[in-house]
Amino acid sequence: MKTTLRLTLALVLAALPLTAVAGDDGDTESHAALGLWTTDVDGSPDMAAEYYDDGSGPLIDVTVNTHQNWGSLFLLGDFQSSNQNSAALDFDIKRLVRSHTSWDKFVHRLGHDPMTNLEATSFNGKVVQHTDFDPTTDYDITYSDLFSRTELQLPSLRALTLGVDFRQQQRKGHTQAFTTSHCDTCHIKSQDHALDQKTNDVTLDAKVAWHGGYVKGAFTSRELKNGTPGVPVTFDDALHPELQLPLFDNRLQYDSDVGEVIADLTPDINKDTGRLDLAINNLAGFALTANGVWSTTENTYTGLESDYAGYILTAAKRFKSGLRLRWRGRVYSIENDDVFVDVNDRPGIAGPQAGMTYEDVYGVNFDHTRLSALNRDAFESKLDASYRFGRKAGTLRGIWDYDNVDREHYEVLPGKKKTTTNILGVTWRARPAKGFKFEAGFRHADISNAFTLIDGACSTLVSEPWPNPWNPDTPQYFEFQDERIAETTASPSSWDKLDLRFAYSTGRTSLSAKYVYWDGDNSDGDLTDWSRTNQTATVTLWSAPSDSWSWYAAFAWQDSEMEAPACLPVFDG
Repeated sequence: MKTTLRLTLALVLAALPLTAVAGDDGDTESHAALGLWTTDVDGSPDMAAEYYDDGSGPLIDVTVNTHQNWGSLFLLGDFQSSNQNSAALDFDIKRLVRSHTSWDKFVHRLGHDPMTNLEATSFNGKVVQHTDFDPTTDYDITYSDLFSRTELQLPSLRALTLGVDFRQQQRKGHTQAFTTSHCDTCHIKSQDHALDQKTNDVTLDAKVAWHGGYVKGAFTSRELKNGTPGVPVTFDDALHPELQLPLFDNRLQYDSDVGEVIADLTPDINKDTGRLDLAINNLAGFALTANGVWSTTENTYTGLESDYAGYILTAAKRFKSGLRLRWRGRVYSIENDDVFVDVNDRPGIAGPQAGMTYEDVYGVNFDHTRLSALNRDAFESKLDASYRFGRKAGTLRGIWDYDNVDREHYEVLPGKKKTTTNILGVTWRARPAKGFKFEAGFRHADISNAFTLIDGACSTLVSEPWPNPWNPDTPQYFEFQDERIAETTASPSSWDKLDLRFAYSTGRTSLSAKYVYWDGDNSDGDLTDWSRTNQTATVTLWSAPSDSWSWYAAFAWQDSEMEAPACLPVFDG
């Protein structure tokens, strides 16, 4: 109630001065409303009112709008509760200063997973279990968004507009954090993670405009901070589920021996972005736009950075003959820091491998430098040409989309890091007679080095039975994986798509139909023989015999077929 009274007083005080500045030569309108609201939720509030407050209380709505010689001002306030309210303030001072500020706040209910499905026991004592450290907590967060933009345009420099943006997003509340311990049991733990996240964006921009276009530059600095970035966790002691001995310590990075560790971690982020935009309305008959974006994102927890640079150019022209031409080109690059992963290589404390690390036993060290799969240079081109023959004859449109992605590290096929895509298409759209619409389209795509997972399946390693898993000659998981030979994929190296649409309407009745056929395959890799065919058809009949009621009937049909080789491992390690 205190929050309600405070907001009501603030809105009234903000509105009072407007009556003083309003003169006979101005115009002022105001509106105020006071009401009550209440809710009655059956069942789970996170399902019935995921983004709405529940309970009851007063409703306050205030609007003031004034136009005077000095400029204009608009004020809006809408209050329901401390978790759900909004406000806006716009003002204009003689067109020299223009400002817009908005505020929105609402609740997001996340629910509570009771984890009751995580309870099972095998005949030989292997267990799946869960522990909920906060079983009565209702998890939700309150999201608020404050945005403000102010522009300055001096009379002596009408072509120049200076702008300042500020945006603050906040997420406060509680989320459910999960961790999993292995070996003795599959033990899932849940606990409360208090959330206090704030993201601030500050943008400075300048725009110079003239009759034939404009140029605009902007710089944005973003800071994301987490008040409670993670939660402390102590993993279970890694015991053999049947022998109840700590036999797996040299195979796990963490268990109870390492003590408390931080989990469910979200790092703080700093990001700086620069942008330059250019628009030319007419250059040899073409409308041109161009922009460049440069950004650096830093993970302040690790000090790692990611750099992006991208450029876009568009051109469009309509010829007197009826031909229309459009093109869009994009070039971008992504560069991420390398990461050295230092595996916590622990020695065994019991059994035949006591005192020895995994490397001591099997001669393998899993420390490695992660080279980002996102590092790449890319070029995209989209060409669109259309010609209108007439209303009945329709419009013929052709497209050519070209993409080239050159990855720095990641291979999509053995020895191949570059993927090139060409898509050619043609579409005809017409109204052959009154009430009739018809559209037919066909596209063909050819992809060179489509995405696959190299050696993703089908291990050729054959293992004989061994008396116990601690024998150093027993094949390990990594050895089975090293002997995989099949490139797996769900991406076609070529595909065709046919799209047919028909519609007829007369009076208060309409009939529409659609058929889409898609067929793609990929056999580029070893044992990759993958294919998929999809067909869908819909027919809808609609009618409105009167203004008060209408009816419709629809039929939908779908057929999908996929083929791919499969290797079913009994136990790979």
